[in-house]
Amino acid sequence: MPAPTEVRLSHLAIDATGVTVLATTRRIAGVCPCCGILTRRIHSRYLRRLADLPWLGLQVCLVLTTRRFFCDVPGCSRRIFSERLPGTAAPSASRTTRLATALDALGLALGGEAAARLAQVLGMGAAVRRSAG
Repeated sequence: MPAPTEVRLSHLAIDATGVTVLATTRRIAGVCPCCGILTRRIHSRYLRRLADLPWLGLQVCLVLTTRRFFCDVPGCSRRIFSERLPGTAAPSASRTTRLATALDALGLALGGEAAARLAQVLGMGAAVRRSAG
């Protein structure tokens, strides 16, 4: 697991296309990113799909059940927010922190296209983004 203190394994599925890890968050409350106040009042839940480091050459998808909370502080500009998982992934990220770190290291060591080719062979599935023009 990327950050065992933040997420708990619920189910693991392995097939020819890869590994799917179903997980839930461990925290019982969320901290508002604007005012920093702790709240336990849950608004809703949603699924986050994050690419993670490969396992034995297979791509790994972390499907994480994450919660949204209400912020009840009267002066706070945020009424609803998603729980933050800094050890697992950045807000709105599509890959885990540890996969992003590995891809950054590959990119810095090898350069764009060579790093993308090696990442593909290693099961990291990084695509080369070409600029227009």
